[in-house]
Amino acid sequence: MPSPVQTLEFADHDAALRWCDAELPNFVPVIQLGLEHLACGPSWKLAVALWNYWLHRKPWTIWVRTQQLALVAAEETGDLHAEGCVAVSLAEAYRRMGDFVQSTQLYLRSRQLRRQTNDRLGEAWSLAGTAFLAVDRGDMACADMYAAQALELFREFDDQDGVGAALATIGDVHHSRGRFDDALSAMAASLAVGASGAKPWVLMKMAAVHADRGHPDTALQDLRLALEACRGASDRWAEAESLSRIGDIHADLDRLPEARQFWAAAQAVYEAIGDTERAQALAARA
Repeated sequence: MPSPVQTLEFADHDAALRWCDAELPNFVPVIQLGLEHLACGPSWKLAVALWNYWLHRKPWTIWVRTQQLALVAAEETGDLHAEGCVAVSLAEAYRRMGDFVQSTQLYLRSRQLRRQTNDRLGEAWSLAGTAFLAVDRGDMACADMYAAQALELFREFDDQDGVGAALATIGDVHHSRGRFDDALSAMAASLAVGASGAKPWVLMKMAAVHADRGHPDTALQDLRLALEACRGASDRWAEAESLSRIGDIHADLDRLPEARQFWAAAQAVYEAIGDTERAQALAARA
């Protein structure tokens, strides 16, 4: 009899992150192998279990491919709940890559599957993701509607991470409509309850509000806090974005030497994480 599989235990977040980084090239082949040998349940569960890693490192090609395989595995099981879980992950990957057509279709599918299985908390996250997508598409009316629906469900289940995510989107809606005080209030409430990993991005949203209302120094304060938070969490994507936005504020203030310094720092981070498109865009500005 083979020995039972032992659950891996990690000393801390950084140790887990190092393990995932080391195993990254193996995730697609392992899930593919599981699918070929009809181990469909473990295959889709592995892909979904890596959700936080996908969000943190954003290895686009591997993220998408694992979820595509996982969706096939979930369909093979006939488990609609499993399909809903995977559809959300794949929808979010496509959203972040800018493929709004695929993301829209998958978020619609995920909402339908959640309702079919009466998974109300899962439905809340599908609604929240649909609201994120609506913001990206500039459809603030839909963003407002879906975020409000998600917020109601998150509060019903006392899911504070979800509450924080929905409030941040509601803040985006207020910002787009020029209601700066309401936007900052919603975003501050999001910071108070949301996941720590979301903190840098919410601070960047708040900085954008301060910049638009003509308070660049306050915007810079929030961006420096965002930079500190993402460095503490080893979130290099957020670090690069924070540096880039600090450069933008300095440029708006006609402090071009400072702007170029921060853009160059952001460019170096983007190059280190393999985002050549953003790195080249910053190089052109610097």
